[in-house]
Amino acid sequence: MKKFVVLCLMFFLTSCGGGNNPPPPGPTPSSAKAITAFSLNGVAGTINETGKTIAVTMPLGTDVTSLVATFTTTGASVKVGSTVQTSGTTANNFTNPVTYTVTAVNASTQDYTVTVMVSSNPSILLSDDFTGTIVDASNWHIPTWVSPTDGTFVGQTQFRCSQNAPLPAASNSNAIITLDTYNPTGLSFYGTDLISNQSFTLAQGIIITVIAKMDAPIPAGIVGGIFLYAPPASTSNTLHDEIDFELLSSDPYYVHTNIYGNELLGTGHPASYPYATGSVTDYHTYQIEWLPDQVSWYVDGKLIRTVTTQSPIPAGPLYVHFNMWVPGSDFAAAYNPSLYWTSSASANQTFSMSVDSVTVSR
Repeated sequence: MKKFVVLCLMFFLTSCGGGNNPPPPGPTPSSAKAITAFSLNGVAGTINETGKTIAVTMPLGTDVTSLVATFTTTGASVKVGSTVQTSGTTANNFTNPVTYTVTAVNASTQDYTVTVMVSSNPSILLSDDFTGTIVDASNWHIPTWVSPTDGTFVGQTQFRCSQNAPLPAASNSNAIITLDTYNPTGLSFYGTDLISNQSFTLAQGIIITVIAKMDAPIPAGIVGGIFLYAPPASTSNTLHDEIDFELLSSDPYYVHTNIYGNELLGTGHPASYPYATGSVTDYHTYQIEWLPDQVSWYVDGKLIRTVTTQSPIPAGPLYVHFNMWVPGSDFAAAYNPSLYWTSSASANQTFSMSVDSVTVSR
């Protein structure tokens, strides 16, 4: 009996350890340090996890000196050099490859080399830098008046028509798109709508790149249009396709966009965005990327908007348009009730938009 008690006491002391054993070790800090997604100004990069490289091809005309990366990582932090990177915020110069260093929770690191290329798509469908003294008739025309409902009168503006006006002048390698407060053909403003002779089909995608500005000084209440457009098939059918940049002198520090895909004339799907620098009276590069599954708008190489919903994406074909006009009160963001047309030629004022160049590529 005594022997049994001693054995039990020894088992109890051994099992409890007397409270002197060290606590079990904690979890090992994570060594994960991968970049799992990466894009620049909305353009997705291709990640090569084996080589730890990322390649991004930006649209034609992109300024790569200040691009903002959006990324997802399994690491604790990301740096370029000594600068901590914040996804969707930090800009870098990608003229040369940029190294992103991912640091894991356990302090180990992994480098990813990001290389940016700018598309030099060789399939040029239209290119014009407007040399000479008048725009090239082989590339452009103005509308021909057919009826009061043919679209040559918009807002408070009658567009110049082929029956009574020449093609716009060119000056200093710019097409000059004019608007007059006096209309010799009637009582309204007298605007310009320059239209490409060629229409463009979607196929694998179209990129239109335009350098343009509204010419200062210019009063509030005038719209400068840079857009792709297909008119309704008939006067009884108002469904149409359209992709717009709109420069509003009433809102000079914002660029306005819109889109219609086989939709009624009217409001459409407008959205506006601030210029990173300058205003509508400064030269900017405006770019529309029209693809089968999305439409994107860029200003000075920076993505400002993408539409991926299929119903507003135009099927085409579309024509390139540049115009200037004065809207009515139904276009509240652009309307100026203090801007009037005149019935006197001697009181005429002329305002203009300068289009430096246009390139349409596939």
